[in-house]
Amino acid sequence: MTALTGETGAGKTLLVEALGLVLGARASGDIVRAGAREALVEARFHILDEGGTERETVLARSVPAGNGRSRAWVDGRMVPVTALAELAPTLVDIHGQHDHQSLLSSSAQRRALDEFAGIDTNRLRAAVGRLRSLTEELDALGGDEGERARQLDILAFQIEELTAAGLEDLDEEQALATEEERLSISVRISKPQPEHS
Repeated sequence: MTALTGETGAGKTLLVEALGLVLGARASGDIVRAGAREALVEARFHILDEGGTERETVLARSVPAGNGRSRAWVDGRMVPVTALAELAPTLVDIHGQHDHQSLLSSSAQRRALDEFAGIDTNRLRAAVGRLRSLTEELDALGGDEGERARQLDILAFQIEELTAAGLEDLDEEQALATEEERLSISVRISKPQPEHS
């Protein structure tokens, strides 16, 4: 951990903003010193991996004066600026008065506690993955529990309506259509015909 302290105007903000730039923060040409063509920030990180091997990563960011696009490099290779932002959480976590603090995240706290206690979370991650898969399958079969309850209410209402209608003949609709046609013909026949002179 590195703590930056000092009186107001000592340059703490300047240093933190430069670090933010090299880690993919938004940038505008206003940060370039008057008379300069660009602002160039480089940072070198020594990283200790899980096996205890140390490796070095060098990040660089160039911000042109005016409205030009900034450029970024990782280990001397040009990359999109978004690549810096993707690397940032694995390299630095800035804790300040108004900056993002990962320690306040419950998932980060759980991870730290599990690591401190030496807990193997592989089985838990597998169980969470299986639960997610089963939930997706369940949703594909019929939605959530509330949706199923609404569907059951609608079906129960429709069954009640059909039962109250007292339908007994499955061919009743066809029989009613035949009866309607028969009545229509009988009405036409029963009408008095105009006399021809």
